[in-house]
Amino acid sequence: MGFLPDILTSNNNNCYIKSYLAHNGLSEIPEGIANLSNLKKLDLGHNQLRSLPKEIATLTETLVELNIQGNQLSQEEIQWFVEAMPHTQIRF
Repeated sequence: MGFLPDILTSNNNNCYIKSYLAHNGLSEIPEGIANLSNLKKLDLGHNQLRSLPKEIATLTETLVELNIQGNQLSQEEIQWFVEAMPHTQIRF
């Protein structure tokens, strides 16, 4: 796949509570992921991600768990998310 269709992250699609997107060969996540303000769990593990949109951090009050294991993210980027999202359990 490589990418998420825009319809999944549009403002009209705020019904997602859990998104399991692991093992999909994703190489990028759109900034619109932050529009999913009801999201509690986001599993992006084991994809081909080299970076994540900083907008994900705006979900810190609602997002309980973020899995980014098995990607190609730098330690600096992982640390940025850990610090920016203190209320979220981040698995890396």
